[in-house]
Amino acid sequence: MLNFLQEPLTPEAVANAVWLAHIKRKAEICIPCSEGISSKLGNFFPSILPKILPHLEKIGERKRLRFIKMKQLTEL
Repeated sequence: MLNFLQEPLTPEAVANAVWLAHIKRKAEICIPCSEGISSKLGNFFPSILPKILPHLEKIGERKRLRFIKMKQLTEL
């Protein structure tokens, strides 16, 4: 899933995560680690999501627009 809350991952980081998942025999691995932590917190405290989601959406939209401008794209 593409989101703009963090910088995009490098191909090397994704390849390392795939390799790590293979070595550890895991069906799923979260990269960066903060993504896994935030998803687990959301599962433990589901009532907090409606409160923070609008804030995260604003941050993501600002970063999406900055990314479009930086890459000189018309839309994403």
